[in-house]
Amino acid sequence: MTTTRYEYKIHPLALLFPEMSPEDYKKMKTDMELHGQIEPIMLSSDGETLLDGRNRLRACKELNIVPRVERFDPSRPYQSEADYIFAANVLRRHLTDDQRAAIANKWADAERQAAKERQKQHGGTAPGRNKNTSGESAQSVRTREAIAKKVGITPHKVRQMETVGKYLPDLVPKIQSGELKLKDAYKQARNSQKWEEHKAAQMETVAKYEPKLVPAVESGAITLTKAYRAAGLAKKKLEEKAARSVAPAKPNGTEQSEAEADAALVESRQTTKALNSLMVWLYGFERDNLATADPEEVRARLIHEGERMKSNQLEILRSCHEWMGAILRPEKAKAVGGLVN
Repeated sequence: MTTTRYEYKIHPLALLFPEMSPEDYKKMKTDMELHGQIEPIMLSSDGETLLDGRNRLRACKELNIVPRVERFDPSRPYQSEADYIFAANVLRRHLTDDQRAAIANKWADAERQAAKERQKQHGGTAPGRNKNTSGESAQSVRTREAIAKKVGITPHKVRQMETVGKYLPDLVPKIQSGELKLKDAYKQARNSQKWEEHKAAQMETVAKYEPKLVPAVESGAITLTKAYRAAGLAKKKLEEKAARSVAPAKPNGTEQSEAEADAALVESRQTTKALNSLMVWLYGFERDNLATADPEEVRARLIHEGERMKSNQLEILRSCHEWMGAILRPEKAKAVGGLVN
């Protein structure tokens, strides 16, 4: 007596597609109870893997019906098991664009996984193929972009789905089932991406200025935030030390004292701050149409900022004049140039 079989391993590509909703499954089961199983269940060529029909198989078991199954014919031209699953699900089911994007995102990886499993089952040879092949042609292992085109979605949705898959993979099943919209998942994934990039930048700073803290952060002994603050202090000390080392020497050639080096550093910072203030003002002035500005107002501002500087003011003003000469009308550039020439 032959035992009716209801359990099969499901093909990885078939698992990409969501289960029927409870309402749709109930309708299908009722129809099968009244009219029997009309559409066969498709198995792999060796009869061990289910390619399509897992909902029908489940209904057969619950109704105590002997399932009608067929085996895939690998000699079919231009069609592999992957092609069959694709046609039976993507082209037949009523899927949203978001669900199609989720499937497209995983399809190429699932194809490769299925090919490897077939090789293991058949001693490195896929059924119906020559030795040392994966059972899938180069064309069948599609890129995500090619799959997206085939299922009729935009490349933009593919990129969104890739971001979700990389940064919040737990949301992918919700998109596949229709529970979550892709645009909402993408917003969450982008926030996660920005946070990951922020943490990576902080970790890079820690590795550069406080490398001994890296193992502690990785083990959880200290937080990344604390390590980053310590690295910031170490960076500041190095910069101040470098500034002291390049401070000008006294006229008699003797070295500067600690206090004199600190004073030189403060003066340098004040000069830099004044220059930054000047450039911010000038850029703002440019946005307000510097070409129509009053040269007298520009000159007054330059004099004001120049008086605040303790050193190199002539060089700074000349640099400002060169910059302004590119955006002022020639006659106004000449008027302002009179200040420093």
